[in-house]
Amino acid sequence: MPMESINNRIYNFLLEDGKPWGSLELLKKFFKMKISDEEKAEMIINPLLENDSRFIKEGEKWKAKRIKSLEGLPVTEVFFLLFYIVDNKPPVINLDTPVHELVGVINQVSFFMQWKNFDTSTVDDLVDVLSNHRRYVFVPYNKSSLSLLKKIYRKYIGSEPDFKTLSLRHLIKVLFPEKSIKNWENVAEDFNLDYPESETPETRVKTLASVFGHIIVEAQRSGVATLSQLMELSSAYIKKLDFSRFGFDRDFLKGIPEMPGVYIFRDKEKRIIYIGKASNLRARIHSYFWNTGESPEKMKKILDTLYTIEYRILGSELSALIEEYRLIKKYLPEINVKLDVSATRVETSPKILILPSVNEGEIELFFIADNIPLKRCEYSGNEDSEVISILKEMDESKEYFPDPEKNIALSYFNQYEEFINTVEIDKYSGHRDILRVLKNFVNELDETIRTRIRYI
Repeated sequence: MPMESINNRIYNFLLEDGKPWGSLELLKKFFKMKISDEEKAEMIINPLLENDSRFIKEGEKWKAKRIKSLEGLPVTEVFFLLFYIVDNKPPVINLDTPVHELVGVINQVSFFMQWKNFDTSTVDDLVDVLSNHRRYVFVPYNKSSLSLLKKIYRKYIGSEPDFKTLSLRHLIKVLFPEKSIKNWENVAEDFNLDYPESETPETRVKTLASVFGHIIVEAQRSGVATLSQLMELSSAYIKKLDFSRFGFDRDFLKGIPEMPGVYIFRDKEKRIIYIGKASNLRARIHSYFWNTGESPEKMKKILDTLYTIEYRILGSELSALIEEYRLIKKYLPEINVKLDVSATRVETSPKILILPSVNEGEIELFFIADNIPLKRCEYSGNEDSEVISILKEMDESKEYFPDPEKNIALSYFNQYEEFINTVEIDKYSGHRDILRVLKNFVNELDETIRTRIRYI
């Protein structure tokens, strides 16, 4: 079994159990190994868990901790992804190229660097970056690099990207208003960097990393401690727009909450022109007024016709994904790309995904099984009838039930499995055991979960 799968199993077990477990206990439970020596057990278990931020060691025992969002992490704990992709004319990257060939071409004309607390390392696996983009905050060398990465994501993943990004240009303008940022040569000179004559992707990203280090130091001096504060600082410099043509002002944008949800753009005749989803509504909606990496044509069309913005707060990005799918299917906005969600047969073991709820003191449950459509309910631990009803339906239904929304939830689960609390139904002897586990999650709700500060 792959290492990540073992880690996920241990994590979900410890999270449900709630008590610390020793290395020898974990070894016997998950590896079925006949070892009685604690020291040998630690040699096997410790390397698995010590580099996984989901686990903490209390004395000689391991415990699972609930995951905070990227936004809630200290800046020193965030993985930033610095990158540059060559954008030549004619383009080097042909997006009509088959996916398995495309990755090889991109690797030849790009450079990706992971940056965390001034430590850097080269990222060679672009597929891993795209598949696990929620781990990173993306810092592009220029707009075209971000635009290309989004196009590549659409080609490879098949959905709209929702990258968390930082604009270095805006951060420099806020933190170093006296510096010139007309081009990278100016930036390098103002920060006393040796700007290399070579213009390879690698050297450009190394220059980017040097400047980024100066920015982080200055941001911390200014009192920035978390990623949320850094992103807020980045969005403080919004390109000056004539807000008189909109039915909202800057104060409206500032008041948008940092929560998951869907947003609707309308024109002056109240027609819906665009619908989107976001893990952070404020950051995503703000991004339309700054550096998004979207195509200039799309952005011009949105800003030329936009008049009012509506948004709906939801508990998690999965809720937002499903709501976006429903709204686009219902209204068919002119600017949206059609969402082709397959209803083909995708088999899975019956499970319950446990995600934050928009209602305080509750969790939202997503029931996934081959024989029923996707079922959802809000759960506070006080009333069990709806959960029991769904569990009975899962027990009684026999035929496979095709459902596009179920496929959306499965795709989301497969992509972010290690960040999602899950109940695998087949592991429990009956409904009472499942309810006990769900009640434990509700009883352990803390401020982090109530405010939905989560990866998901």
